[in-house]
Amino acid sequence: DRTAERLAAALPDKAACIERIFGRVRDLSAADKAQRIRIVPLPSIGHPNAESSIRRMLVEIPPNCPLPVGDLKWAFSGLHLGTDPQTGEIRDDSLPMLIEADDRRMLDHYGVEPNGKQMFHLWRTVTPAALPERAARCRIDPARRNETAKGGRERLEEETRAAGAVRQALRHAGIATAVAAVRVQREPFRARGARVEAFARATRFSRHRLWHVEVAFTAPREGPVLIGDGRYLGLGLMASEKQAFREVAVFTIEGDAPPFAARADILTALRRALMALDRDENGAVSRLFSGHEANGAPAGNGAHRHIFLAADANRDGSRLARLYVIRPDTADRKSRLSNDEKARFERVTGKLATVRAGRHGVLRLRGPAAPGPEDRLFACSRVWTSLTDFSPTRHPRNGADIRAFLEGNIHAEVLRRGYPTPKVELLSHDTGPRSGIRARFCLTFSIAVQGPLLLGRDSHMGGGLFIATDDNIHAPR
Repeated sequence: DRTAERLAAALPDKAACIERIFGRVRDLSAADKAQRIRIVPLPSIGHPNAESSIRRMLVEIPPNCPLPVGDLKWAFSGLHLGTDPQTGEIRDDSLPMLIEADDRRMLDHYGVEPNGKQMFHLWRTVTPAALPERAARCRIDPARRNETAKGGRERLEEETRAAGAVRQALRHAGIATAVAAVRVQREPFRARGARVEAFARATRFSRHRLWHVEVAFTAPREGPVLIGDGRYLGLGLMASEKQAFREVAVFTIEGDAPPFAARADILTALRRALMALDRDENGAVSRLFSGHEANGAPAGNGAHRHIFLAADANRDGSRLARLYVIRPDTADRKSRLSNDEKARFERVTGKLATVRAGRHGVLRLRGPAAPGPEDRLFACSRVWTSLTDFSPTRHPRNGADIRAFLEGNIHAEVLRRGYPTPKVELLSHDTGPRSGIRARFCLTFSIAVQGPLLLGRDSHMGGGLFIATDDNIHAPR
């Protein structure tokens, strides 16, 4: 307001134009919004223990702004902020003043002015986004907190609505980059951040409309990224996450999908496609995608260091809907990958667009994306039930009790992967040719665990896959 008043006093013939580009006029047209400047408070986030104090203001001037940039710089320079809380007077000696910054390193954290530097896929809000009323959380009566507490399913529905509103907010903000995944929560992503309720004071936005948001884009982009109804007030400001690597690549099959019974053929073709994309100029394929050491021997030392593949069906279970490429340290909590291997996984999965699956034709894929809030393979649940058959990691001894053998084998496999001890219920089992045993289980944990659960001898190719079946499941984290 003070900058607009200063400009209007200096340029009285452009007073109406100034009112429009500073957004001080109601019912702005689309053309006016495209010319409007945006003033963004930038919290300091350069250190994990930074208190997010506002020491910098970013003034974003659109290229078609009708006022010269020099005039706007003059209007902001030397401007004193606020008034004396006791007298209401402007006191130059006690109030902060705006000066043009020489040190622009803080912009790196917000992806501004990359100058050819690396751009990023993952962005998280520093100030929460104000989403539409339909995405607001349900109010809980403070006097009846226990009686009106939300269950996991209700919370999941709220977060799913909010995630859909985030995608629409990105379109309204003019961000055309395709979105791979969205995550919403009330808590801040940074250690010294604030919950959403703290940002609702003295604003026109209810605290129930405010959400902290994480967005993973399919392609890297630069900033600034501001979304939501409060993006001209400094809300919905997002910072780039520089060290984040994709843990799971989810691909949706477009068009006619093969039957779910053909998943073994499809996953074999998917593995070959990934190996082809990973192959270097000498024809070598890394262990991460081939499952073999440099000398050609299978990587079978017990340390899961190559990718897991999985497939999920559509609603009626008849046809394939999604294909998953899972990083080994995501499916096996005890596995460890280097940053180079994580970057290689992201680079190769990012290039996958089609899979040639022999008699099943060419599958066109949309992705890669992250697991969505409704994904039953990556939910957080206490109860997990087999989707595909489990194959034990060894053969039973002659005369062994098959039921006891299978329960003991999967119990050991769960513990070997770093999960807590479950209650094991054998649902069915079958002995096939050459004494091959396949079984299905229901695993019940004392606490909710995060998926995916892929267990057994053929888990790298989609065997031993479990889905969340608890009545109180939570969205992926």
